[in-house]
Amino acid sequence: MTTILWHYILTLGTYPDEDSTDLRMRTFSGTLLATAGAGRDEVYEKLRAALEAEHPTLSLADAVVVHSDIQPNTP
Repeated sequence: MTTILWHYILTLGTYPDEDSTDLRMRTFSGTLLATAGAGRDEVYEKLRAALEAEHPTLSLADAVVVHSDIQPNTP
């Protein structure tokens, strides 16, 4: 099975608690291998799972996506 390297920069905003208006931002960047032919949605789901596994206190479901740049590595 052929895989493709994807580059990502993802800036997320989270609120420390439900009454807070202080949006705390964190940026994640790196690379991710995905099956050739995978679409952005599939790659984003794989990225979400990887980030949540690496950062157990991070829940992308509760985060605001401030910036997202997910691109396949093309020659």
